[in-house]
Amino acid sequence: MNKKIFRLSLIMALIASLGWVTLFPAATPAAAEAARYPFTAYNIACSLQEGKTWMSDDEIFHIRGRILQSVVASESAYHAGTGEIIGNANIDLATMLGEYHGTLKIFPAAVNGYWAGSWVVQMTPAGQNGHARLQGYGDLEGWSIKAELTYLPPFILANFKHLCGGSQPVAGTLSNGYILMPGGE
Repeated sequence: MNKKIFRLSLIMALIASLGWVTLFPAATPAAAEAARYPFTAYNIACSLQEGKTWMSDDEIFHIRGRILQSVVASESAYHAGTGEIIGNANIDLATMLGEYHGTLKIFPAAVNGYWAGSWVVQMTPAGQNGHARLQGYGDLEGWSIKAELTYLPPFILANFKHLCGGSQPVAGTLSNGYILMPGGE
């Protein structure tokens, strides 16, 4: 008899706990969900201010604090404008493989606000892999950006000379990602 009561108690406890688990998602407000808006952007650096550079004993070339001023071309009014990139790198000169990383600010021309965050690009034998994560400030407060980055080689950058007053850009990336807006627009 005690085994039956014990088993019945376990079954009731399981049913009660399942009831609580299903209640919590229903209690989450719908406004907490973010709307995702995809974008494509080209962050084209037109000028470069060198940072500190040195070669380590293991033949790794290090860059710290390189500042690039850029133009951000995008179909998204929340993204297109100007930018400032602070870049750092650790590059194996024998293979040209390594990591590029730093911070980024984007100042969209159409809004009173800006994006700020970090980025990283890994150059490996298998190819490159990079991403950026930015938070919004001003009118973009509470918004965020998540993007995958692709490095643009010089022959592709030549197509963006018009953004740099006719001069060859010094660097650039293609960003494919999305803007997260809490509760949508």
